[in-house]
Parts: sequence; C-alpha cells; structure tokens
Amino acid sequence: MSIYVKYIAASKNAQEKMSIVADESQAFWSSAELSAGYPDIPWATLEPQGWLLDGTRDILPDSPDDTIGWWSKERSDDNGVVEEHPVLCLEFPAEEAFSATGITFRFWPSTEEWCSEIYVTWYYNDEVVGATTAFPDSGNWSLDYPVDQFNRVDIEIVATNIPGHFAKLQQIQIGQVIVFFQDELVRVTLLNEVDPSSCELSADELTVEIRDSKRSKLDIRKNHQLQLYRNDEMIASHFVRDSAREGESKITLKGHSAIAMLEDTFLGGFYDKESLPEILSAVLGDMPYVTEISLLSKTISGYLPACTKRAALQQIAFAAGAYVTTQGNGTIQINAVPDIFATAPVSGFGKDKVLSGSNLTQVAPPKKIQVTAHKYTEIEEIEELAEVSVPNKSPGRQEEIICTFSEPHWGYSYVQLTSEEGGTVYKIEEHANWVRIIADAGVALKLTGKKYGHTTLEHTWINPDISDFGGDTIKVENATLITEDNVENAIARLKDYHTLTSSLKGTVVVNHQKAGEIVEVANPYGSDLTVGYITSMESEFTANGHTASIEVKGTARPANEAEVLIR
Repeated sequence: MSIYVKYIAASKNAQEKMSIVADESQAFWSSAELSAGYPDIPWATLEPQGWLLDGTRDILPDSPDDTIGWWSKERSDDNGVVEEHPVLCLEFPAEEAFSATGITFRFWPSTEEWCSEIYVTWYYNDEVVGATTAFPDSGNWSLDYPVDQFNRVDIEIVATNIPGHFAKLQQIQIGQVIVFFQDELVRVTLLNEVDPSSCELSADELTVEIRDSKRSKLDIRKNHQLQLYRNDEMIASHFVRDSAREGESKITLKGHSAIAMLEDTFLGGFYDKESLPEILSAVLGDMPYVTEISLLSKTISGYLPACTKRAALQQIAFAAGAYVTTQGNGTIQINAVPDIFATAPVSGFGKDKVLSGSNLTQVAPPKKIQVTAHKYTEIEEIEELAEVSVPNKSPGRQEEIICTFSEPHWGYSYVQLTSEEGGTVYKIEEHANWVRIIADAGVALKLTGKKYGHTTLEHTWINPDISDFGGDTIKVENATLITEDNVENAIARLKDYHTLTSSLKGTVVVNHQKAGEIVEVANPYGSDLTVGYITSMESEFTANGHTASIEVKGTARPANEAEVLIR
C-alpha cells in the first residue's frame, strides 16, 4: 500500500482568478488547462531518451487535437539551455492584490523532465516586488518565496534538465504544494466519527508526523490544507489546526475537517416546507457539499436561532434524519441514516480481520425517549430591542448596520433619536433574528419589535421492557426544527438507535469501510456477530496496510443469520 500526504499552502482565490499568457509556445495549450492541471501522461517522443518502446509510454500524436499541457516552441540545446527564453505571464485582476508563500510547478514527473533553471519576477502594478532565480530538481517542485502583494508574475524558462527537450509544464499553482512520501511519514492517524442519531456533528481529525528529509522551508499556517492519499486515491482532506516542529526535520501537523470550519454565524429564521437543498445552500454557501438523492425531496419547517453554521447544519440533519461526514475527498456529505433493521450490512470483518484486544459489552437501553416539538406564533406584545447608532464613517453618506437578536421578532418599528448630524433612515429590512438598517451616517434610533409566542409539547416513548427503576432518559429539547409534523419520526429514529444494546470496540484490518456504515463484525469470543453502525474509526496507515480502532453499536446475531459474506 502506498500512502503520501500533500501540504497545500495554495491560494484558491488567486488560482481561480489567474489567467496565463505565454510566448514561444506550442499551439496545443490553454491557460485554463495549465491552471487546472493536465494529466501526467508519459508521452513517447523523438527527443533524446524520449522514445522508449517498452510499453511504459504513449505515442504523442503528430497533431494533437486537444491541449496536452504547455510545451515550449523550441527545444533546448546540447547544454539544456532554451535559446529564446519563453516567458509565461500569470495575470490577475489589476484592481486586486494577492499574497502567496511561493509557486508550485508540476513539470512532467512521469518522464522525469523539468525546467532546471527559471527566473521568476513578481509585480504589483508594474512595480517589481520580488525576483529570484530558481533551480528546480524534480518533476513536482515548489518555489519557496513569500510575496505579500502582487497582481502579476512572469516566469522565464532558462533551461531543461535533459538537453534537447522541449520545456514542459502540466500545472502552475499559486502557493506551495509539498508532497511527503511514505518514507518521510513517521505516523499517520485519522479519526472519523459519525453519530447515527444525528444529535452530534463531529469534525474528523488527522495527525501526521513527518521526517522532512528535503528540509522543506514550510511556512506552516493555520487552515492550510492537508490531503491524505492511499494508492493515489484521496481519503482525507483537512485543514491545519495545530503544528509543532522539533529540529530541522521533524514536523507534526494536526488537522480537522471542513466541519470545524463552519464557525461563522448563520442568521437563521423561520422555514415553511423549505426544500433541504435550498436551506443547505443558504447555510454552506460556497463550501462544496453533496446530498444523497433520497434526501433531495425532503422539506424543513420550523425555526432556527442565529447560531454557528455548524450548529445549524446539525439541527437540519437531525430534522431530516441525516448524518454528515467528510470522509473521502473532504467534501461535506449529507447522507440518510440507514435503517439498521431494513438495510443489509455493506461489508464486514471476519475473525481473521479482528485483532486481539477486542471487547464486546452490553449497553442498557433507555427507559424513555423524550423529544420536544416547538411552535411559534405571532403575538402583539411589543419589546424594546436596542438603541442603535449608525457608524459615522463617512459623514453625509448612507451607511448600513445589522442588528441580531437571541429571540425571533416581527413587526419592527423605530423612533429616531436626536443626533447632532440629523439625517434620515432610508430602509429597515426585517428578518426574524435580525434587521438591516440603512441610514445616514451618525443617525441614532430606538428599535422595537413584536414578540413570538413559543409553545412546546413534550412527546415521550416509554420502553415497555424497562422497569420504573432502570434505564436512562434520552432528551432532545432544543431542536427547534422539530414540530408536530416530524416529532414522531424523530422519536422513532432515536428509539431504533438507542435500543441497540451491543457495543463492540476493537482493532480491525480495514479494506474500504467507513464510519457511519452498517457492518458485521466477528465477536471476540463465540460464534456470534455484531451487526451495527461504525460510530468511530481511528485509523493508522503504514506500509503494510490500514488498521483501525473501531466502535460499533448494534445488535448481536448468530453467525448463520449473516446477511453478507464476512470479508
């Protein structure tokens, strides 16, 4: 098994806005292709050492119909020097300024070709703000050269590492992309957690211990990206949370998933049969996410207070009967919670895949499950909300201010207070948890609003198999998207999950299993199986394979009732 980690200190904003102009180039290239990245295909060519008929290369067409990355117009001479130095100009919007820790080049790794000397100049509005001569030494190579303010970069190609070859590029990325291969990875652990009851929304965690043999000059910053690959397939994409460096070469990086990045405020409000995709789009904005097809027709009703986006996503998931994960490529995935009583296990762990030290315990089922349904109605009671002073940033001009509230209101009104500047209130845009006020700078006003009556009704399921003296009570009280319309569904889901009484913890050899899936596991003793949800998977990756400490909550079944072959 091959594993490697990418450390990405790249600017997504700059990359998206970059266009590339190049002179002295072959016709078969495009700016978009060079920015997005061309596949690393090992072409067989008539260049020196370029015609290998051993089955490892594809023959380059005489007249390529499609772009195949960027190639220089002329080949380098016997010393590897490209006589007419081609220049690639990276252009950005003139009115903006960008910063980066460097530039990453993907030349042609599969054929071990690269530009062995380049000259790079950074500009801001035609003023030189940085310049360096660099000497790449591999097909994937990052230039460490931080620049804080630029809107143009010129890259002059001077030489190739193999004389007589065209200069070639597959991708240019703004920022650094450093790859740490298996021999540099001391330890890699990945924690994935899923709560099938949808009451918690965990952020997965990735820890990477590196022995940096290249002595990379990493400018480690919070929220830079970490990507974990296994056999060239991305299995985790996280953001740096913390880092530590011991000496010149030992680095520890700790990352967390996109869920942890959802700490901005979502202003919430009331929803009346709002489609799940629409409300998810409002919460997640530009953050990539996918929704399971079976959930696309779901609607959401009720009230959301102003809260973090993470809290809002958890509330939405609970109301929709979904769980959220970022396993795989890091994209937020909203999936329906599979019904353990109607869904066959997707795979399993036989006794040859369960390592020593596993244990199986019985968990007491709850005595009661109580879920509160919420209802909000407009009432005429008026409440003074705030005295607001519009910032006096630009006297004589209109300004905007947003006021947020911990409880919903309607029917807003205001009384303008005396102010030295006088001025006019032009607009008040009303929302349940907030208002936007547009007024002349310096205007002061007293804001009032009418209240909502908030009534609750507690719904209870009582476990008939538990005596009055045993068992806990599971309570969900503050899920304000739970109404009389969906409260019974919520109780049914909680009952199904919390009455699973087998809890298995152990170390297993992993093939393709993920947290949240239904699996069956050979019990550490006897012939029974535990069939249940993987609620936690703490994986460790080595050259020899993938093992994980897992927790499975489910139910015991005789082995002859297995629904899938243990593998």
